[in-house]
Amino acid sequence: NIEKQKDGVGYDYMVNTEDGNLYYIEIKSTTSSASTPFYMSHNERAFMKRKSENYRLIRFYDLKQKRRNGSFFILTGNELESGSFDFKPTNYEVSRKLS
Repeated sequence: NIEKQKDGVGYDYMVNTEDGNLYYIEIKSTTSSASTPFYMSHNERAFMKRKSENYRLIRFYDLKQKRRNGSFFILTGNELESGSFDFKPTNYEVSRKLS
């Protein structure tokens, strides 16, 4: 069973397998190479940290629209949190200060 999630929950799909496992899937894609950095929101990263055992990130790369092909790899939440990846904050929430 695969369920598409609404924006803002921290992942794209929830997958219940026939053997009873539950996975949270985040999809990241690029037309560039596998080594191209990708972006995660604060919410996505926080969710990944909370559910690292059941979290999977699928990274599609070298996507070719005309040929409709490309490559992919899968990372677990534990792999992402292992220290092998750099997480650099790049987003800011901006709001008007109240007087």
